[in-house]
Amino acid sequence: MAVEIRAVSEQMEAALKRVPALRRKVIESVTQKVKARLDTEIASRVRDTHGKIRGWQEIRIGSKAGYGVIAPVRDGSGRDSPGAITRYLEVGHRIRKPKKAGTKGYRPRIRVAAVAGRFFYKSADAQKEGIINAELKKLEKELAENLDLEGKN
Repeated sequence: MAVEIRAVSEQMEAALKRVPALRRKVIESVTQKVKARLDTEIASRVRDTHGKIRGWQEIRIGSKAGYGVIAPVRDGSGRDSPGAITRYLEVGHRIRKPKKAGTKGYRPRIRVAAVAGRFFYKSADAQKEGIINAELKKLEKELAENLDLEGKN
């Protein structure tokens, strides 16, 4: 009996040493799948035929794989930066008033005060729970196989 307990303890110790690598693998897999979902949402909600907006979104993984983030590239700053344009598309933005607004007989083309947001990040964020749960089920199976306990119950 003591031999079996020691064997289980050794298997658990070996599995725990592999946890950081498994965590990184799961975080990277989840972020890749959520990024693919985000790309689909951008394609369906924004007229992005050349993939410019999708190309601006990048994956960043924490140094110890504690988190994964999908965000616009850090390329410049200001009103015309990828981050600002992505935010304008996500949550909407105001439109400036026409210059000739007070002129007699002038009728502007612009009829709204703001452009509505597309909310592609919000939609992808709402779907991430299903992706995370599926990946955790895979991790659970892999850990069970590493411990070699599945067939011994």
